[in-house]
Amino acid sequence: MNPFISVIIPTYKRHHILPDTVRYLLDQDYPNYEIIVVDQTEEVPDSIEVFFDTLDAERVRYIHINEIGLPNARNVGIREARGDIVLFLDDDIVPFGRSLVEYHVENYSDPDIVGVVGRVDDPRTKAENDPKKILKLSMWGIATGGCNGTIRTKIDVTCGGNMSFRKSDCIEAGLFDRCIIGSAEGEDTEFCLRLRKKSHKSLIFDPRAALRHYPRFSGGCESRSIHPLQRHLWRFHNMTLICLRNKDIVNPVLFLIARLVSIIRISLKSRSIRPLFWLGYAIYFGYSTYRKGEADKGVIAYARSRLR
Repeated sequence: MNPFISVIIPTYKRHHILPDTVRYLLDQDYPNYEIIVVDQTEEVPDSIEVFFDTLDAERVRYIHINEIGLPNARNVGIREARGDIVLFLDDDIVPFGRSLVEYHVENYSDPDIVGVVGRVDDPRTKAENDPKKILKLSMWGIATGGCNGTIRTKIDVTCGGNMSFRKSDCIEAGLFDRCIIGSAEGEDTEFCLRLRKKSHKSLIFDPRAALRHYPRFSGGCESRSIHPLQRHLWRFHNMTLICLRNKDIVNPVLFLIARLVSIIRISLKSRSIRPLFWLGYAIYFGYSTYRKGEADKGVIAYARSRLR
């Protein structure tokens, strides 16, 4: 029996590459799946609407939403999914072969597996065959090792561009956290830590479920239009929030020391004291979000206006 799978592709300003990604995924051998594209782009070109109109609406669904934010886009995809398993992929990937979906599914025959991460072959990183260096979480709150591994192993955290879960587990865990803001760095880490605690099950890295990631420098969470210091601000906010929510795993003292070292390095590199203020502020901002349970939209707007 082949469970029905929902392949979810969040996208933002990637219309130049999105159709190619969809075409590659339509060529998978697995017989029982759908593709859901969740587009957060403010203005969608007519060519994209024409492209999706040519596809089978039962096989490929295109959803446009007004709110920008990766966690929210993932949640929309989960709610819309008809599948028992949801597979999240980036919008700028090429699968290795036609068995990517099938390899993800095979792992769920084991009821003790709560999530699966596939290999992401990135030309900027080398392949790793040491299981201790594949998607681990250090005591100071840093995810170490990438997802360009070659050996199947248990892991601590996930890789957002090639990961799958049972839909029911996602809903029970409370979906992705919309308090993870900006470039959304750490949203996959926060979710999988919460998911593991809730389910008491394992995350697995399966290198057979492989794809190649082609980093694009326009669109997406890492758009070049974002001020470099803004990226650091969002990252420090998100990492602080994740640390405070997982004090049983991450040592807050070590985390703070590591962040202070990072702030000093960034300040020295930029030859400015500006990062000392903004990144120290980001840590406080993350603490405030932790205490209130939601990110302060006024603070977000203020930070954006000051960093333009």
